[in-house]
Amino acid sequence: MGFQHALGGHRWLSRRATLRAPAEYRDGLWGSLWPWVRARGILTGVSPSFAVPHPSGIIPTRVLTLPSRSSRPTVDGKRDESMAVEPGLLPRSEYREIADRIPDGLYTKCDSPDCGELLYRKDLEKSLWVCPKCGRHFRLGARDRLALLLDEGSFSEFGANLISCNPLGMPDYDSKLARYRKATGENEAVITGLAAIGGHPVVVGITDPAFLMGSMGSVVGEKIARAMERAIELRHPCLMISGSGGGARMFEGILSLMQMAKTCAAVGRMQKAGIFYITVLTDPTMAGVYASWASLGDVVIAEPGAMIGFAGQRVYANTGSGMDPRIQTSEHQHACGLLDLIVPRAQLRSTLERLLAIAYASPTHRK
Repeated sequence: MGFQHALGGHRWLSRRATLRAPAEYRDGLWGSLWPWVRARGILTGVSPSFAVPHPSGIIPTRVLTLPSRSSRPTVDGKRDESMAVEPGLLPRSEYREIADRIPDGLYTKCDSPDCGELLYRKDLEKSLWVCPKCGRHFRLGARDRLALLLDEGSFSEFGANLISCNPLGMPDYDSKLARYRKATGENEAVITGLAAIGGHPVVVGITDPAFLMGSMGSVVGEKIARAMERAIELRHPCLMISGSGGGARMFEGILSLMQMAKTCAAVGRMQKAGIFYITVLTDPTMAGVYASWASLGDVVIAEPGAMIGFAGQRVYANTGSGMDPRIQTSEHQHACGLLDLIVPRAQLRSTLERLLAIAYASPTHRK
């Protein structure tokens, strides 16, 4: 026995198909549908007895012959049943056809392990890439985050011509750098420049998790240190935004570790000059970045649920320490006094505006 149904260009197949009608629909359901179906010629060759409910609620199907745009493939005169599926499902080939017509990136799945909600991309963009169900803050590229925080058209980049080399001759490092430059359109994992937030001038630096996980090599450390020196020179507040889950860049060995000392020394000079310094920690902020400039702000802000810590969870897992993963979250760091504020993304710009207004009103900031 076969069951084939064509409606709106879609077809269903099954070798043995039975339809179960819920109790509340057994009386008159098929009888009310049958005239509509028969009048439109959707099903042919079916007797009206098909519309009579079976006492058990199980309606045995009959062989249905349907008008279709193309005949089903046959092998030696017999119908090919290789694409048969359960009633109510499309053959795999037609699923693929439909999937090919759906634009890529139309939907995004929430990457929180406790959520997994399927989200419409345009709605996600309107919510600033925050899951409306669980509040998960998605990772953002550096340019996208600057567009959310800075006054429109106020950003003027400097230091973009600084490019990493391969001082230790590490294998594949040059090819990795070239691949990430092509993928992100950036020369390095950090962007620095002059901008304004709420009309208040500020020196900005931001690391991009999409470029080698925002790891800090010699050029990243140099650009951050130069941005801090520029803030001292102009007497502007300094805002540093971390999206660095890679810490010190292992491809540069001890040279990358030296950037921790370099950036910490630059922070010390800013503090000595009375320059207001704000850091914003996003997911992820780890290792040498968190152990240096990212945790030294006069005000340290983090987004909700951001992964913040030193060694990664896989490293701790290999030690057998059994560390609770919730320890490396912004909420736990705030509870331990290592953060000043946890600010949702939608409120971050207004929070920075208030802090900068206070900084510019402070007598210690004036020349």
